[in-house]
Amino acid sequence: MSPATPHSAPPTPDLMAPGWRRAAAERAPVMMAIYVLAIFLLWVLQPTSLAVDETEQMIATQVWSWGYGPQLPLYTWLQILVFEVTGPGKLGLAVLKYTLLLAIYLGMWVLARRLGLGPWGAAIAMAGMLALPTLIWSAQRDLTHTALMATLCVWAMVAAIHAIQSGRMLSYLGFGVVLAAGMLSKWNFAFLAAGMFAAALLLRQGRLTGFAASLIVMLTLLSAPAIWAINNPNIVLSSTHRFAIDAGPGGAAAGAALLSLGEGVVTELLILTLLCLWAFGSFLWTARALPPQPTERFLALSVGLTAAASLLGVFASGTQEVNPRWLLPVTLFLPLLIALRVEPRLTQRRGTRFLSGIAGLAVVFGIAAPQAILWASPEPPSRLMPYAEAAAPLRARAPEAVFVANHIVGGSLRAVAPDVGVVPSHMFIDADLPIPEVVVWTATEPQPTPPEDLSNAFTAQTGNRIDPGRITESVVPYPGPYADHHFYLYFAEVME
Repeated sequence: MSPATPHSAPPTPDLMAPGWRRAAAERAPVMMAIYVLAIFLLWVLQPTSLAVDETEQMIATQVWSWGYGPQLPLYTWLQILVFEVTGPGKLGLAVLKYTLLLAIYLGMWVLARRLGLGPWGAAIAMAGMLALPTLIWSAQRDLTHTALMATLCVWAMVAAIHAIQSGRMLSYLGFGVVLAAGMLSKWNFAFLAAGMFAAALLLRQGRLTGFAASLIVMLTLLSAPAIWAINNPNIVLSSTHRFAIDAGPGGAAAGAALLSLGEGVVTELLILTLLCLWAFGSFLWTARALPPQPTERFLALSVGLTAAASLLGVFASGTQEVNPRWLLPVTLFLPLLIALRVEPRLTQRRGTRFLSGIAGLAVVFGIAAPQAILWASPEPPSRLMPYAEAAAPLRARAPEAVFVANHIVGGSLRAVAPDVGVVPSHMFIDADLPIPEVVVWTATEPQPTPPEDLSNAFTAQTGNRIDPGRITESVVPYPGPYADHHFYLYFAEVME
């Protein structure tokens, strides 16, 4: 493996001084692994039901496909493989998700060290990502495809820097493989890929023939999924209504998008900005001792061009609502850019101030706040719906497949009854699933009559009808302090 590029300035003598602060910085990857393990155990060991994205995975993993509705397939493929080991359910979902979260943080440590940062700078780059709400809050609680995309963004940059430093064609081919994986994770990864190729071309970084080989590898690996997407545009574009793009590009759409983008930037970067001002002060804008190294320029230009490509994509599409997590291919690297800037003049006191602030965020928002929402809310949260207990009669009935109103109910059921096939009323996978034998619905109060829209959807899709005389009710209390509230699950047999 080729050596890392030396940083533009050596660390200050204070950073090299021995003591507990330096030992903590050097062991930052271990502490990050402990943190991820802690939130993994909290998720697995508590009686929580699944989040929205996780229920989608429970439905999608019933089949192999080149695409799953508007979502790209790589995450679901990986989830199917994990389920082969763990079995379908909550444990397998958590194993994949939290492994990816750990890979994001450790990948940033590797990237920082490869760019020549010392343990303090690498710790700031890695831990600083916890100041991004998408990672410390959304990704820990729900996100699936976004977690994979963020992981591959970081490791794609690692692969690019390694290829530039080593100059070996094999490294460029590996970079192409990582890019293809990223392109199969989530659509906005394409902005980072474009940014890196453009940066390499503008800076003449590395071997241009090597980057050309990377592009060929990426396009070759993407050919089959691309053909599927071209042949299934209605499935691929099925969620565009959520982004308010019906009006198409134009002045009004651009104005709304710009406002939404500004709100997203503030939401995503406010905590990081305040923390950096508190910890580093004037270090953020004072000049560096030496100019940046070529690989640092490649990183900075790649991030800048990714931001420009993202902005262009938003305006060109006519999107009027910008989700902050769409900005991750840019915001992920901001803590690293900050670390590159401040490390040449950094002191242990300032570094400790930043890392202690991150530790506080991890405790409050990563651990305490989710627990408070679960156990101290005035009403039982949806994450505590007792599907496992309520589905006991359904497991005893053991139907080959059930029909449900949506993927939230269906995915939650499959997590506790993995041998039962699930057919949602709005299918987002192209598969021949078993014909449902029963129809399932849930409620927070007694509702022994199936919802009309569910009955109509079942009849429209299968040609069968629900038997109103054969409906089973299962009523169980919510766990813990919500025991005075009840959860209702019903399943009806199909008319013969």
